[in-house]
Amino acid sequence: MTASNKVSRPLSIATFSWLAVLLAAIAGWSPLPAHANARLTQFTVDPGPSPAPAKVWPVAAKASLIPIGSELCGIDSIFVNGFESTVPPLTSYPGSLVSPGVSQSIAGPPTFSITITDPPNSASVPGSTTPVVGTFSGPTNTGIVVNGQIAQVSGNQFLVPSVAIAGTSTPIMATATKMTGETTTFSIGATGGATAPPVALTIALSAGFTPFSANFAYSVGSLPNSGTVTYVGIDANADGTDDIVNPTASTPLVYIQKNAGLYHAKLTLKDNHNVTYTAYVYYIVRATNEINGMLCDVYGYMKQQLTAPGGPFITNALNAIHPNAQSEFQSVFSAAGSGLPSYVGNLGSIVSGTLGTTFVSYLVVRQNPDLTLSGYHMEFTQDAAGVWRIGDM
Repeated sequence: MTASNKVSRPLSIATFSWLAVLLAAIAGWSPLPAHANARLTQFTVDPGPSPAPAKVWPVAAKASLIPIGSELCGIDSIFVNGFESTVPPLTSYPGSLVSPGVSQSIAGPPTFSITITDPPNSASVPGSTTPVVGTFSGPTNTGIVVNGQIAQVSGNQFLVPSVAIAGTSTPIMATATKMTGETTTFSIGATGGATAPPVALTIALSAGFTPFSANFAYSVGSLPNSGTVTYVGIDANADGTDDIVNPTASTPLVYIQKNAGLYHAKLTLKDNHNVTYTAYVYYIVRATNEINGMLCDVYGYMKQQLTAPGGPFITNALNAIHPNAQSEFQSVFSAAGSGLPSYVGNLGSIVSGTLGTTFVSYLVVRQNPDLTLSGYHMEFTQDAAGVWRIGDM
């Protein structure tokens, strides 16, 4: 299922009456308000395969499909008969996906660290800016900021395409932050002003999702000894082989990157004096299933903290919420009182939506006792530390 007509809204949960939905959920299953359901018109539905015949799944069988700490998400085929159709339980659909779980997405491994790998410490770089790349050990939802700029992340690698560098030694500090608040840093120094080569390689977008269209451009300045160009090659995926060779002026310099990762594309240019010139540009590509699973776990973490034995742990649950919306969510959670577990249990499952490098909008669907469906939108964005959190429901 794909989405269109994305609407930008401020980070607020006032899109519909949370208290009305809360009270309805506490009383029992019921459709969301009409104006909440109307938001589904933003989505274009891909019918997909026909669902299995309606059947009642035992609670134990349903629970066995979703490991503790994971979240069910990504079920497009529920719309095969249209919105509000009678359907089997969500977990019975072949398109159902289970997220990695909060231990991977939120908690992470025992070691929490970050390292800058390029530029090296005390490097002299050409011009007044430099890309900064590195690696980290931490949960998938680790926010990374370099000198105030939010980095793009794929796997355990990160990229900030352009960080300002002065002619004197400039500190570069990378800060990694967990959703639960822990931080770790790594610092180097670099100096700008080194002589730049007479050739340059650029890319239209330095970050995106698989499959990613890497759209390059190159420029050639004045070559020594009145040199003329005899060869141009671009190694787009850094495997040592040029993927684009001697393009004409009308040749699109485009490479489709199907695999997630951090790439250091290389331009090789030769002149008639047999002199070789090189230039580089970084880009980073993230797998859609990585960010989908991670954000499903942010949602799952919030629900777990509100329904955990001995809870609800509202303060912990607010870690999943963007700072701009925390006060509203806290008021709603607190107002629920003893009915909060029932309310949280009726929130529903993430189905699909629109992905962006800084903004994600999902459709959340819940199943009513008569097997009809009700849905609303949930939006995620990064905070100032680069951590993904829920900004709107």
